[in-house]
Amino acid sequence: MNFKDIGQLMKAQSELKKIQKRLKKTEVTATSRDEMVTATANGDNELVSILINEEKFRNSNVKMLERNIIEAVNKAFEDAKEMASKEMMKLTGEMDIFGMANELKKFMK
Repeated sequence: MNFKDIGQLMKAQSELKKIQKRLKKTEVTATSRDEMVTATANGDNELVSILINEEKFRNSNVKMLERNIIEAVNKAFEDAKEMASKEMMKLTGEMDIFGMANELKKFMK
């Protein structure tokens, strides 16, 4: 490892921190197929909100609501993970620090 590599690593670390802050503020929203439940997650894989469409719920039951919550939340997390992966690839794709880009692809799946 030489000074150029260390400089690249320090730059990557700085960029990574910026990406993490940006992802925490970025939100994705997903809705169940029947539009009963809408879930919002951020790029840090935190659930931000759950909205239940009262009109759709009136014609439903608790089991259906539970399935819709799981569907919407899973989709929101999937979308958030994909968004985070794309952001990380911007960093590692440019620098390809010791093959980190390929390793991150595996990790983000």
